[in-house]
Amino acid sequence: MKSCFLTIAIFLSLILSSKAQDTVFVTKHTFPSPVRNVFNVGIDVYVKTGENLYLLDNDDWEAQKIQFKKAYVFYKNGFYESDFIPNSELFEAGGMKDLIPQRGLFISTAAIQDSRLFIATGSSLYEYQIFDHYSKSYYNTSIRNIYINDSLKVVASYSGIFVNDTILLDKPGYSNGPLTVIDSSYYLNSDELFQFIPPDSTVLIENATNTFAGNIRKTVQWKGDIYSQNTQSINRIENDFELNPINKEYEYLDLEAIPEGLLFSTDNGKCLFYDGEQVKEIVDLGKRIRDIYPNKNLVYLASDEAVYSIENLNPNSLKKIADTRLNVHIEKDNFGNLWISTENGLFVINKNYPEILPVIPGVEFNRDAFFYYHDSIYVGAVDGLYILNTVEVNKSFIPAAINKLEPGKRLDIIPIMIGIISLLVLVIGLLFYLRRDKADATLHSEESKPNRIDLDILETAIIENKINSVENLASYLGTNTVQLNRNFREFNITPGKFLKKVKLEYGKQLLNDGKSLEEVASIIGYSTRFLKNELESDQ
Repeated sequence: MKSCFLTIAIFLSLILSSKAQDTVFVTKHTFPSPVRNVFNVGIDVYVKTGENLYLLDNDDWEAQKIQFKKAYVFYKNGFYESDFIPNSELFEAGGMKDLIPQRGLFISTAAIQDSRLFIATGSSLYEYQIFDHYSKSYYNTSIRNIYINDSLKVVASYSGIFVNDTILLDKPGYSNGPLTVIDSSYYLNSDELFQFIPPDSTVLIENATNTFAGNIRKTVQWKGDIYSQNTQSINRIENDFELNPINKEYEYLDLEAIPEGLLFSTDNGKCLFYDGEQVKEIVDLGKRIRDIYPNKNLVYLASDEAVYSIENLNPNSLKKIADTRLNVHIEKDNFGNLWISTENGLFVINKNYPEILPVIPGVEFNRDAFFYYHDSIYVGAVDGLYILNTVEVNKSFIPAAINKLEPGKRLDIIPIMIGIISLLVLVIGLLFYLRRDKADATLHSEESKPNRIDLDILETAIIENKINSVENLASYLGTNTVQLNRNFREFNITPGKFLKKVKLEYGKQLLNDGKSLEEVASIIGYSTRFLKNELESDQ
């Protein structure tokens, strides 16, 4: 019978390929002598070093009295020692090569406890945390804004604006505000105002900024008119895009339209209201307010000090909602949960639980970089784009987070979790033994690689299903963009470049079949100009 670790390793591989997950390095553990291997005994984690066997106790390693003469120790119906690591105990760490600072990844062992993953390789022990409630893309890119609909995805950053994951706009070269849609027209607010014509054209609107108004940050519509939030004024935009200021006393940080009028906030903590004729002060929090979120009869204010709500614009109804600091965005999902992104992490308040629950702690999120679409939350940070499925968060993450804060409630969940894990172990064990007689060469052949992608089949799927973004491609394959990028590395091409290559080749085929350039552009989702330029540069 194989060891308990093999079952956990297979279970771990399933976790690492799930729909919404990310694995993050936590720390390197040090011992008086080199680490040989790590393994599980049930849910306990043991480490064998050159001198001792250690048991993990919370965050401490306790040396065990039992002594062994050989280099490696494992467990199977009791501890046993070995001069080498059996194949059954090796951990396939190739999928984590970017996270493990070792070259000898083919000689690794691993153990898991809750969301803690331990990997022993190269005489060292590394700890990681598995987050199964979110995924991440656009690594090391500071995301400024996200906009998504059924046919368009725009991810704007300080280093460029990406359309459908394959196109980088020529101008503007960065974003400093959100993309807004007014009367079916797209506007990019990036210091200057641009009209965006999907998928790759932009037109600068010169009149929308001037020395007195400052840089443009946001545009909204109210009662048929367009209004702008510039850094030094709130303005009505006339038909020729000239700015007609309605307030210019402060530095402005947000602008929102509600049925009654316009709400805007300032860097010194004021929330002001314009009813079409005059401006009046609603509240003065004394700390800058970087986001206003209207929701039914409530207005939420994200200040540097805390999150507040006001009911029916009544200053006397001011109420502190959360003590989070350096808040940058507030929004509610369809489950009634209140999401708060800050410069110190992402938090959620469940409608049935009063405590603030950290969802992604320790990450600096950007203002206006929050988008809710089809039960998914896209939230931009200084180090990338984080994606969460609100159904999974509401179903699994929030109950688990509440149980950690209220340990007494764990008793209701433990039997269920034990049952689920036991069932998984039985199923995985059965699958293993059905395959145990296969030769190692077969097990390690190209046909048996997990999550292997057949590019020819995938090319057909992209065309037939009109897949137009990397995210849609990952969704079609039942994975996430992180895992998809990992799988594509063996082909020496990124998913985005492959998607573009397939669409251009299909476009050439359609042109050869007699279709016009305009028809082809419409079919594959590119503009005529972009398609023509790409085809000419490919010759």
